[in-house]
Amino acid sequence: MIISTLYKRLFRFHLLPKATTVFFCVAMLCSMNGVASEGPKNINKEISFSASNEEIKNNKKDHTLRNTDHQTLNLNFFSGSSQCLSGNSFDFTSTSSISSGSITNQTWDFGDGKTAIGVSATHSYFSPGNYQVKLIVTSDLGCTDSLSKTITVYPQPLASYIIPSNQCLTGNTFSFISNASIGFGGGISSQVWNFGDGNTASGTTVTHSFSTAGKYPVNLQVTSNNGCIDLVTDTITVYPSPSVTASNISALCLGNTLNFSSSVIGGVSPYQYAWTGPNGFTANTANPAI
Repeated sequence: MIISTLYKRLFRFHLLPKATTVFFCVAMLCSMNGVASEGPKNINKEISFSASNEEIKNNKKDHTLRNTDHQTLNLNFFSGSSQCLSGNSFDFTSTSSISSGSITNQTWDFGDGKTAIGVSATHSYFSPGNYQVKLIVTSDLGCTDSLSKTITVYPQPLASYIIPSNQCLTGNTFSFISNASIGFGGGISSQVWNFGDGNTASGTTVTHSFSTAGKYPVNLQVTSNNGCIDLVTDTITVYPSPSVTASNISALCLGNTLNFSSSVIGGVSPYQYAWTGPNGFTANTANPAI
């Protein structure tokens, strides 16, 4: 509350037996404007002067001492009201003012046990939650006031998914399952998959087939209901399918040895072979014989 009326005290001097030192206690008036104000404070300040008998006799006017010291603190500061936990950095700037005198100190209490001094301050938080940020302002006469505001640090989602096993190109179908999570007080609003081949999908569980062999960076982007984002990327491999040809087999006379040969193009060596034929014939080499 702003104090509009100043204390006035009138003192009259009378003839004293000898030079005398007179002491007065003057009330310094402080008033504050701001949220969570501590209210008006009186700062007592002692003032002294000396006057001789002759000086008092020769001065026919009343000696009047008036208190005209009055300070009004107007507190304000601005900052962003909310940020996501990842990479958060809040900038605080005081725009506080005073009606007379000067502001000698501005202290910030960030609500997490950390403090700073100055007109401006920057602070980062290590945990999500709501924090009461308090600015405490002190004047040259010792008047103090404080202003508090609440800021919010949103929880960060954690993107994660189960990596499927690599597959061959022929008939490939990959299933992707999200294991995304988020801390208390947060929710997940979307999960978007990018398969690295120009195709995308949304959802907790998705499937995808690739048309060409190769390595693909598959990423999952998770967004919270407060707009906080996390991204995870893993690589899956689609193996090229081999192309196999076998040698022509001619008719042979009974009792002769029959030789087979194969040729493989593409795929990834080493190759595995599986021959089957009549009368229970099997073989697992590139060029078997019967």
